[in-house]
Amino acid sequence: MTKLKLIREIIRALAPAVPLVLTLGTAPTVAATFASSEATVTIDNFSHNPFDSEVITDTFTNTFATDGNVNASTDAVASFVTEPPSSFNSSFSSTDGTGNEYSGTADSFAGVLGNFSVNSGETFSFNFDADLNLTTSIDNPQTETAIADGTVSFALYDTSNVDSWTLLDSFTIAGNVTSAGNDFLNFDSSNGTQLNLSNVSLNTNFGGDRESATASTEGIFSRTFERVTNLTLVEVKENRSTVAVPEPSIFTSTILGIFALGYRAWHRRVTVK
Repeated sequence: MTKLKLIREIIRALAPAVPLVLTLGTAPTVAATFASSEATVTIDNFSHNPFDSEVITDTFTNTFATDGNVNASTDAVASFVTEPPSSFNSSFSSTDGTGNEYSGTADSFAGVLGNFSVNSGETFSFNFDADLNLTTSIDNPQTETAIADGTVSFALYDTSNVDSWTLLDSFTIAGNVTSAGNDFLNFDSSNGTQLNLSNVSLNTNFGGDRESATASTEGIFSRTFERVTNLTLVEVKENRSTVAVPEPSIFTSTILGIFALGYRAWHRRVTVK
């Protein structure tokens, strides 16, 4: 499997299967909405130096307003230092609006990839620290939509056979906060993941006009190999935020904005190198 194909698959797997529910208002009301999604990851204290590394970032915003104001902002940074090896990356998406008719979306993506080689009997290990923060705020649940979702994912592959990559271990933090009520915050890991977690904190405030979800985890990953093995570590994150007051007159434009976001995600899958 090539790096390009792998990154396509990871981005596709990251896309949360969360429906974007837009509620049509029957009477104009001045509305104020806010949604924010951000994540940061630090990986350091590697047992081995990478012989190759890559970083990936991407952002996208879309806004539309016929009666009101809407803002969308994003940020994505990623670095992988090889001497001594350490990685830091973060992504941030925020949208807010006021008025009667508007919509806005923001999408940010950041990731790192490192290739390593371990000898027979050696242990590959690293320390990690990951955080995910989601926040939404609305004034009128009858006419307003606010969504914040995000995913942070780690995956370690055996890439000794460049044409057939084998997933060894993975773990993911994923969350969604929405005025529609489809809220969740999860931490999942594959069976047999070699994790020594010193902290896992999941905090939620679901329901009402002000909602939030925060997750943080830190610990050590380690795995011993019985033969010479090439490894590829991939850590990626995606953060999205959406706000909308979709009156009937702008419903079509709102949907077009969502389609634009979907096209951007598809385009990114086929062009990342």
